[in-house]
Amino acid sequence: MTCVVDWNALGVWLTALATAALAITAAWQLGHLRKQLKTESERERRWRTIDACERWSMSEVLRDAKVAVFGARSSGRLAENPLAHARNIRSILNYLDAVAIGVRQDAYIKEIVIAHLSTVIVDIVHNGIEGGWADFQIRAEDYSDLIWLRDEIRAARPDLSSRTLPAAPSTLTTGP
Repeated sequence: MTCVVDWNALGVWLTALATAALAITAAWQLGHLRKQLKTESERERRWRTIDACERWSMSEVLRDAKVAVFGARSSGRLAENPLAHARNIRSILNYLDAVAIGVRQDAYIKEIVIAHLSTVIVDIVHNGIEGGWADFQIRAEDYSDLIWLRDEIRAARPDLSSRTLPAAPSTLTTGP
């Protein structure tokens, strides 16, 4: 009995087998790569969030704005000359609003922002937007993301739900 080997058919089968093995390996590697990229992306998102929160303490611009506004508020100078502090108040509110926008758009991690800035956000929204540091024409709708984040914080931290600092003196308004 003669054994005839069809070398062409064998070559086709071996090529098909090698191609299938390559496809399976590639699919596994792509899945693994996708998982690594997701992990790296989440790690990067975490660091970006922490960096954004750290700016509250580390930024010279924000530090100077906080010193000017909080010092003027406690000394009564804020009520005497509110326009002298408008830029500083807007800097503080704009920074916090930018963080809130980042949280709302999933660029920042809400839990990290809450851990770092919850009392700051609750207090500043209460005093700066709702309580009216001074007549800067600050309108709540201009800071809707910041107000949304404050509400999220209050939902996540019930201990801050009723937290309010003394409101600004009644002579100060938030504009129309």
